[in-house]
Formats: sequence, structure tokens, C-alpha cells
Amino acid sequence: MSKRIGVSPWYWWDDVPASHHDALYVLPCRYTQGTPAVKYRGSFINDVAPQTSTWESGVFGKGMASCCPQGFNHLYYEKVFETLLRLKANYL
Repeated sequence: MSKRIGVSPWYWWDDVPASHHDALYVLPCRYTQGTPAVKYRGSFINDVAPQTSTWESGVFGKGMASCCPQGFNHLYYEKVFETLLRLKANYL
């Protein structure tokens, strides 16, 4: 649905602006995207460490777990999961 209304999966990460609409209408019917073409589609967060972890703590703050204060926190994963949903991912 996001794609059809002009929201890029990368709108936050790559500063891609969403299209503005004064009104949006959805017809009452069933919308599906079909079966995925690949079995696993996702992202491997640790593939870009330490760049991601250094950037993440600067943008979102320190991790919340007492054992891992430098770990990723829920604010970071909120953006990650939203992006993965828009990209039709099923693996993190």
C-alpha cells in the first residue's frame, strides 16, 4: 500500500521524500502482493559494523540493556523493521 501511495521504502534512510496527497481513497477489495520470489529476503545488520553501530548510538542513543549499553535500541529497530516491511523482507 505504501508504494502505491508514493512512499519509498527508503524514505527515512535515504531522505527520499514521500509524495503529498490531499486525500487518499482505497476501494473495498482484497489487496495482495503474491508469493515471494525468494525464500529469504532481508538484511544482515552486522555486515556493516562498526560503521552502523557507531552511527546508530549517535543518532538513537545508547542501548537499553544493562549488559550491553553500546547495543542497538528499540528506536533503531523501529526504523529497521518498518523498512524491512516496506521491502517485503522476512529475515533480519
